[in-house]
Amino acid sequence: MSNSVLIAGSVAYVNTITLYATGNRILGGSAPFESIAYNYFSKPFSRLF
Repeated sequence: MSNSVLIAGSVAYVNTITLYATGNRILGGSAPFESIAYNYFSKPFSRLF
């Protein structure tokens, strides 16, 4: 049985300015955060490549 997940969302490079730091071309959007959350809560797997 194969487990798979489809992550739908946006991916973008963003520029951020805060009181403490500035970041240019940081990976943003909802898809990277969904991927990290899925990876955190899923069981470990062996990569095929």
